[in-house]
Amino acid sequence: MTAQREKKEVPFSEPDYTRFASPFYTPSHFEFRAKVRHFVEKELLPHADKWDQQQTYPIALHKLAYEYGVYAPNFPIKYGGQTFPQWDYFHWFIFHDELARCGNGGLIAGLFISLQIGLGPIMSPACTNQALRERVAPQCIRGDKIIGLAVTEPSGGSDVSNIKCTAITDPSDANFYIVNGEKYFITSGMRADYFSTAVRTNISSKLHSGMSMLLIERGMKGVFVTKMKTQGWWSSNTAYITFKNVRVPKTNLISLENEGWNVIMQNFNHERFMMSVHANRYSRICIQESIEWARKRRTFGRPLITNQVIRHKIMEMVRKVESTHALLEQIAYLTKQGTSEKELAALIAMTKVQATKNMEFCAREAVQIFGGRGYIRSGRGSKVERIYREVRVNAIGG
Repeated sequence: MTAQREKKEVPFSEPDYTRFASPFYTPSHFEFRAKVRHFVEKELLPHADKWDQQQTYPIALHKLAYEYGVYAPNFPIKYGGQTFPQWDYFHWFIFHDELARCGNGGLIAGLFISLQIGLGPIMSPACTNQALRERVAPQCIRGDKIIGLAVTEPSGGSDVSNIKCTAITDPSDANFYIVNGEKYFITSGMRADYFSTAVRTNISSKLHSGMSMLLIERGMKGVFVTKMKTQGWWSSNTAYITFKNVRVPKTNLISLENEGWNVIMQNFNHERFMMSVHANRYSRICIQESIEWARKRRTFGRPLITNQVIRHKIMEMVRKVESTHALLEQIAYLTKQGTSEKELAALIAMTKVQATKNMEFCAREAVQIFGGRGYIRSGRGSKVERIYREVRVNAIGG
């Protein structure tokens, strides 16, 4: 389709599909993009710096985003979702690219990512507990309740099969588990009403064959949460969670018992794609901010942008961002064509590495172009300063 051309004062501040013909995008994609952009520009961008400093955001934003029609666009209408007949993975790509324009990763993590990764296991085809889905999904999708994903533990993050949190059948009632363990770096943990939790239900197995996914509710006795002080993502309400003899009904099983591994792995694909899209947009923000500043800033009697070394820095950033965007489009296309989660896993993981390495490069170069202003948490360089702080969580998380 021929793109609806936009006037752009800053080169490369938007993806090429907004200016040139592309086989991937239809009027539906442009309409959806405008809808998400309207929400971000009206409700998020004006407050992004303030909420970052406050290290939180108004909880009413969850319901407000739903009212705008941009909170749960990928979930079925049956459960209160806001999807539509034309929905495909390019809409998903656009959704996360536009959200990241606010330049506040903690805000996006708390407001949107935790819903996707927390509810994802329950909405997964691998979840056979329809009663649980019907009870929990509508509350979370409409923003009435908040859900988080609880997988990572103090003893390890990437070594998921080695989790130590246990769910042992209650000896006094076989319909319940007794859960004990700890979870670390849990996004939205301070506010979550539900936790989609990875537990070990077969303690004799040291491999992933003994894992299950279980929904643990905040109000259950023995659930304790403590806010974690993080380098970046200040608005994400990240928490350390302790489960002490928490009694959980087996009707809260998300996966079949001892069959939680596939649910977790499929969830990771979508989480890593989301984070790759966000990272690439943060890199693009660094490009836009750098060009705008270098045009305005004068050194030695001329604009900073006229120095060849500055132009070279910017074009290196552009080269990395545009190539990664093309790779993300390829993943979206393969997903749309029905490529399996297993086949896509390695490509998505490698793309996340590339996107976050690019983010690290672009954040560093942008701060260098801004000079001292890129080191200050307010004023003209505040976006690149925050992105610089959020590089590591994007690289490590997911």
